Amino acid sequence: SKEPFKFVVFHHPPFSPGSHGSAEKMQWPFASWGTDAVLCGHEHFYARIMDKQTPKMPYITCGSSGNNRLYGCDEHPLDSSKFDVKCDENHWGAMLVRASRSKVVMEYYTTQDPTHPTDVYVIQK
Repeated sequence: SKEPFKFVVFHHPPFSPGSHGSAEKMQWPFASWGTDAVLCGHEHFYARIMDKQTPKMPYITCGSSGNNRLYGCDEHPLDSSKFDVKCDENHWGAMLVRASRSKVVMEYYTTQDPTHPTDVYVIQK
């Protein structure tokens, strides 16, 4: 694609500290393929995971927008020497993604405070 940003969208997250754990069969070399972010669901929480080997490409899981229970963020902990993990297992929420030709802003909002994002990730080119 010649588009300025490239996203991969899966149901199962390649990396997850949650009850389902990481989907190893989905752990492909996304960064080397030019991917800007991997977006997933499946786990009922919000998580932004940064692989320390590819620190400019987040794995974002946002599965806290429905269902009747949230999942824990520590059932399958990720190795902290390899990953930085920001995880919210306590709130329902959703993401707002705004994109232009030069910038993408991804904001996570909780239903508890829908006017202030609790996590913001910006990609600029």
